[in-house]
Amino acid sequence: MIMGSKVVAVAEIPVHIDGPPIFPQTHPEEAYSMIVRKPLFAAIALVAVFATPAVFAAGEAPVAAPAAVAAPAAPMTMTQEHATAMALKAHPGKVTKVYGDTYKGKKTWEVRITGDDGKKWEVYYEIANGALVGEKSE
Repeated sequence: MIMGSKVVAVAEIPVHIDGPPIFPQTHPEEAYSMIVRKPLFAAIALVAVFATPAVFAAGEAPVAAPAAVAAPAAPMTMTQEHATAMALKAHPGKVTKVYGDTYKGKKTWEVRITGDDGKKWEVYYEIANGALVGEKSE
């Protein structure tokens, strides 16, 4: 409380001695709530402004990390030699022809084998990932 001035603060509530009150509210509790609300609103606004870039920066870090992890897991492409070796392992014999083909809507290596048992085989491996797409004997 400051004596000798026109404005006196009692319990953090400004009260004007001469003239109209500082706050137009009629009750001291309303004046106090106005004193609290303005700085509280300003503090919340400042937190929102300064925290927003930090939130976005924090949100970007996890997004970038999986991309770095996912890069080594890129699908391997199967070579013609690998397709031939896998087909001979499944059906021992003599390879008669190997070429790129489309089978069941997928780009494949078609490996034709004359088996040791006398059967002729066509084995299809997907070029993109090396999966067995199909095989048939003639």
